Amino acid sequence: GRLGTSESPSIAAPRVAWSRSIGIASWLDNPTIADGRVFAPSSGQVWNRADGGDGLYAFDLKTGDPLWFAATADDANGAAYDRCRVFVGSDAGTLTALDARTGQQLWVSEFAGKVYSNPLPIDDVVIITAAPDLVAAVNAATGKVVWQASVGATVRGGASADPDHVFVATEAARVIALSRRDGTTAWSTEIKSAGVQAAYSAPTVANGKVYVSFVRDTYYDVPAVQMYNAATGDRMWAARNTQRLTGGWGNIRSSPALHDGRLYWGEAYSNRIVGLDAAEGDVTTSLSAGLCMFPHWPSPAVAQDLVYVPRHDGGVYAYDIEKGTLRWSLFLGEANNISQSFPPEHLERGNDRCEWDPPFGRAVYASPAIAADGTLVIATGDGWLHAIRDGGVAP
Repeated sequence: GRLGTSESPSIAAPRVAWSRSIGIASWLDNPTIADGRVFAPSSGQVWNRADGGDGLYAFDLKTGDPLWFAATADDANGAAYDRCRVFVGSDAGTLTALDARTGQQLWVSEFAGKVYSNPLPIDDVVIITAAPDLVAAVNAATGKVVWQASVGATVRGGASADPDHVFVATEAARVIALSRRDGTTAWSTEIKSAGVQAAYSAPTVANGKVYVSFVRDTYYDVPAVQMYNAATGDRMWAARNTQRLTGGWGNIRSSPALHDGRLYWGEAYSNRIVGLDAAEGDVTTSLSAGLCMFPHWPSPAVAQDLVYVPRHDGGVYAYDIEKGTLRWSLFLGEANNISQSFPPEHLERGNDRCEWDPPFGRAVYASPAIAADGTLVIATGDGWLHAIRDGGVAP
């Protein structure tokens, strides 16, 4: 369902337990955690071009010790774990299955175009999306294609699923439901909104509802989120902002997290963390967090009472759901300057204008992962993977 929600303990006071160099983590290079290991895909030393650093890293979750590295022929895109196997896509058009313990290659499936983020294991298959317009179910044990469907445009953010359907949102601004059994189209709906251009992220799916974010041509008065009936594709609401809360209200390129009847995400064209009533579609929260930035790529992750939102300014922000305030923030934009005190360049700039790049350090593009023990793992644009744990004392 891509809910972005965990019952893991939240972090009261952040401390970096370990950091490891992995190469560039783009918006498709989201780490995943399973069986005491962290699996981190990498775009190597140069994003969008093949180099020797492209591939999947595995680290020990507790210590950060490197376990293995499996190279891909071009940038690695997303990873998913299922039953001692880890699956990784790539710009080389491959989906590779690896033994999660050793990194040994089990099989490789090849496709005509780039295999985008994030593989989705369900039942005995792995759902992938690939350029130019493919959604496919691949046998998890053998790598053979079970079914494939053309959806008319590229799906970059990966797929979601419920017991009956696989859901995707396309660059042609359509939401499509496919049968999990054979990939036939159950319904296909155009995203109708002023200025709509595309959808990049995987839908958020729960309780018969499909929540979709999308991209528009400029600013508007309401967020770029809509909700659809999972069985029929009928639109049930388009987001509203009846309280006229402050926000960028431009593009949303990430999957909102769903927790306790609220959707949460980091808003582009602004410095806001936004909450929205998932039943009615009305904005309930808009909280200032860091610098005003035009881009925002990472999806949030929820641990009990905190929503973790990495942002394009290089920070990660912990929003306290109950209090409606920031619990803490941590600057990760430069590995040698990690701190709860943000760099002077950030503090001096203020928020009178948005920018495309941070004034100091690098942005965070990839979405975070949360371990069962509460460890928060984040990969950054300056090429590092950080494991963050509770320091024990609230700041």
